[in-house]
Amino acid sequence: MDSIKSFDFSSFVNANKDHAVTGIDYVRAIYVNHELASDFIVCFARFLWPSFNILNDKVFVAELFDPEMFERHLSLSKSLDETQFWMNLLEITGVFDELPTEQAMEVALIISESWNSKIFKEFGAEYAVARRIYDEEYGEVFVTIGSRS
Repeated sequence: MDSIKSFDFSSFVNANKDHAVTGIDYVRAIYVNHELASDFIVCFARFLWPSFNILNDKVFVAELFDPEMFERHLSLSKSLDETQFWMNLLEITGVFDELPTEQAMEVALIISESWNSKIFKEFGAEYAVARRIYDEEYGEVFVTIGSRS
């Protein structure tokens, strides 16, 4: 497959000055120009609206859950809250490593709000505890569910 140079939203708007464009127009242009596979779009949608499971009265992102890792975390920390925190921890700056911190924080906020909406819808308000975290020391941005003890 030939490599097609990517372009940012501002460039897209400038190239289409003759009519108003939206973020959806931009997403469509990237999708078409980069010939993204349809399953990529589904995976991305699931990234924003994942499947969740409840285990021991705690919410876990189904795709991130590993039973062996769960048992390991639980045996080391002896805390279900801490285990939930670590099992759900997703580094946004690790997934999108070239994303500037400000944009990574925005993405993390959108993801945490989306996760909380779905958690609220499926399980109730008391479970909706997704949040973003910024590690100033390393410049990393995360989303997780729950909090450390």
